[in-house]
Amino acid sequence: MAYKGLWAFFKFSWTRKLFFKALYEVLPRVNGKGDWQFMNYGYSPTKKEESTNKKPLENKLQQHPLNMYHYLACCASIKELHLLEVGSGRGGGANYIANNFQPKSIIGLDFSASAIKLAKSMFDSPNLSYVEGNAMNLDFESNHFDVIINVESCHAYANQSKFLSEVLRVLKPGGKLLLVDFRKNHLWPNFEKAMNALSFRVEKEDISGNVLKALKEESSLKKSEIDKKMPKFLRKYFYEFAGLEGTELFQQIESGTSKYKRFICTKE
Repeated sequence: MAYKGLWAFFKFSWTRKLFFKALYEVLPRVNGKGDWQFMNYGYSPTKKEESTNKKPLENKLQQHPLNMYHYLACCASIKELHLLEVGSGRGGGANYIANNFQPKSIIGLDFSASAIKLAKSMFDSPNLSYVEGNAMNLDFESNHFDVIINVESCHAYANQSKFLSEVLRVLKPGGKLLLVDFRKNHLWPNFEKAMNALSFRVEKEDISGNVLKALKEESSLKKSEIDKKMPKFLRKYFYEFAGLEGTELFQQIESGTSKYKRFICTKE
């Protein structure tokens, strides 16, 4: 009976969104420290990227989610610069960049107090810090950062135009926004219109194929981890959250009804 009630709750898209929002806040407390440091669907690089960029760190678990940060960071020269990650989640991405790309400083910002607390407890580098904050009201001076990173996060913001305006404000002239995210096809035009309305020079790339390949390659490993750690009646919903083969998100990217894109936006 409880399972049927939970299934009825998930029939509607708004209830699924509510669940995943709550899940995002609760997961750091439930899962705690461990190998799960990244919160993205992963990236499988092209042969050209592998040959022209520095080699990423090898990771037993979550190699492709680590790749997402690695190859995004390779899109700009960030050594000795000041960086901000908006939507830093469990903090693994900011930590990886801090220790492998030598920025002067990187701040990981997230709205989840529990995620920030967890990140601070797991990672400690002299050029790395984490703060709780609002992506649509960045509490920093104008023209402050050289590079801002946003990984698979802004699709969930209530006002994406305000987020982009805030990014533009706190970036230095010539600074870059490095952004990767997914949406259903009909939602992309408004986001890109808001981006193009600002004083950004925009380069974009459809990386749906790279993400789909990553999802396929890590699906069985992620399923095994979920089956180990989650009660049976919740596993189906964690499969969806993780984008396993056969889930709604996987099918949307595979069919082309959703696209995953990468943007390099330079403040003019």
